[in-house]
Amino acid sequence: MRLSEEILINVTLMETRVALIENGLLQEIFIERHNKRGHVGDIFQGKVV
Repeated sequence: MRLSEEILINVTLMETRVALIENGLLQEIFIERHNKRGHVGDIFQGKVV
């Protein structure tokens, strides 16, 4: 069986969406809204209670 992979990317003014498709099935989806951008590389310290 041959593995089929696709990456779909949609970019608008308000958000960027990336989807990973394997053999026709959605495996992962990432959505980044431009008003709520992540902080890549930042380090946070916290305590889980």
